[in-house]
Amino acid sequence: MLSSRADGFGQREGRFGRHAQQVVREFQQTPAVEEALGLMVQAYDRLGLAALRDDAQRVLRKNYPESPFGAREEAADSQRWWRLW
Repeated sequence: MLSSRADGFGQREGRFGRHAQQVVREFQQTPAVEEALGLMVQAYDRLGLAALRDDAQRVLRKNYPESPFGAREEAADSQRWWRLW
């Protein structure tokens, strides 16, 4: 049986990844898409989903080549508006 900590692993990242996917799908013509793609890159990276991370990174770089949101640095991560913890 898994411990409670293992059961919760990735829930936060998965939740943010799902919300970011919804932004990309439903609000395609808004400025929020750029940041949502960056959030997807970070969430997939933390979940160990390399193929999905790479896909999101590729879309982000193609559509927003100068975007700061694709960086995987914790320092940049702490400055995001959605970082509540």
